Amino acid sequence: MLTEYIQAAIDSINWKVMDDGSFYAEIPLLGLHINNAHLEECQCRIREMLEEHIVVSLSRHSTLPAIGGVEIVAKESV
Repeated sequence: MLTEYIQAAIDSINWKVMDDGSFYAEIPLLGLHINNAHLEECQCRIREMLEEHIVVSLSRHSTLPAIGGVEIVAKESV
């Protein structure tokens, strides 16, 4: 479930090359975005941001939006 969610989020990334030649990546449903001069660094950082966002959201029992039909449901421990 987690792997599928991460992959769906990565597949949903909007990429842009900015006027200055830098790279912009955005996952709109999660409000995550980054700008970096190097594509590889931009790819790495947006994935790190995604993973951190998921961990924090689940630790707070927050709802994550479904992405590409994949969702993660936080369950409270008993």
